[in-house]
Amino acid sequence: MKQLPLPVPICRSQPAKEPVRNCVTCAFEFCKKCCPAYQSAIGRLCAQHPPPVTLGVGATPSHAELSLDTPTAAGNDEANLNRPLRQEHYDAQDRTQKDWETWKNQLTQQKIAVDALKRTVTILYWKNDQEPEAFTVPCPCFPVFDLKSCVAVLREEMGVPDDGRLIETFDPEQGRWASHGPSTPRDIGSLPCLLYCACGVKSGTDMELKDTNSEDEDVLAEKASSGHAAWPLKYVASMAEGFKQMSTMMGPIHSRFESAFGSKYPGSKATWNTHSSIWEAATKDQKKRYIEAGFSKEGLWKSFRHEVEDAYGGKTQTRYEREHNAIINNLHSCFPHQYMNTATGTLHKKKSMARRGKGKAKIHALNVLDNDVGCSESNVHIGNGIPCRGQERLHTLPPLLVQIRCPPMCLFAFDDVLS
Repeated sequence: MKQLPLPVPICRSQPAKEPVRNCVTCAFEFCKKCCPAYQSAIGRLCAQHPPPVTLGVGATPSHAELSLDTPTAAGNDEANLNRPLRQEHYDAQDRTQKDWETWKNQLTQQKIAVDALKRTVTILYWKNDQEPEAFTVPCPCFPVFDLKSCVAVLREEMGVPDDGRLIETFDPEQGRWASHGPSTPRDIGSLPCLLYCACGVKSGTDMELKDTNSEDEDVLAEKASSGHAAWPLKYVASMAEGFKQMSTMMGPIHSRFESAFGSKYPGSKATWNTHSSIWEAATKDQKKRYIEAGFSKEGLWKSFRHEVEDAYGGKTQTRYEREHNAIINNLHSCFPHQYMNTATGTLHKKKSMARRGKGKAKIHALNVLDNDVGCSESNVHIGNGIPCRGQERLHTLPPLLVQIRCPPMCLFAFDDVLS
């Protein structure tokens, strides 16, 4: 007898005979030969050793053969997916279906109600010179509406029972009343209500709404001059208020500007210089006239600027140029024999050109002009004193004018220029 080394699994179909080694992967611990016979006897399958099945044409498979064709055996009830569910599962499914249908119906009804609300129009009808009558009627062909689609009672009330009558309606695009028949279509897509009146009614209550609120224009003006607007502001009244506030403040020009105008200082300093020069160059009558015009078309800053520039030949003078010219004119009226000569006039023209330079070239040019032998000492001092700014100018010019024996009338005129 052939002995197998232990522990080796053996086929358990014939334990009394010569032991045969079984298949390790067999579900029933049989060998390859014994496993198919065992499957046919008990009607169960082994995945490792499926028995051969031969079916003829038209043959009906047995219960055992059916169990061998699919991995879901007929005897294994837990793997049968075709068996019916328990009753509570079907009840839950029915409840879910009913809830969904209820929600769908509610949503549909809500949409229908919203559409019906949109397809209605309000009518104000003046039958006489009294208050109008209000009607809310459906509009089946929204946004197109005509009186012919209304009920007969309403058309009878409005005096247009048939197409042979006319009725007046207000046309917002034309801004007037027009007559038409009940079958004339109207576009109500952007109209909150329709206005109708009987033919001949002209003075019904609220047929013409008058604006009695005088503060509307001021509210718009305040909004236009807010801190979010661009600078310069649109109206002279707003600009005048800003310049007035800046004149009462101390500190750098940037901080004073932002506090007065409520906006950021212009990125270019030339913008500030241009518009501030226009304001300073304007006459009192011009300022008063544009400020009194308020926030209307006549009070625009653009028009104000063009008028001031036209008065100066297209370009306004800077503050320094205006003060310089005023002083020269006053000196000319006080002592023309000392100041108004060809050499002195030429010198001041040259010094004006030299002041436009920069750095060392500017200083050198001014020094050369100051040492010009053709200029008197007094006139040179006056020329040096004119460009001074602020407090330095106030302390420099008056002593120089006194030094050259300026008459009192010239001192008074000089004070007017500085003020």
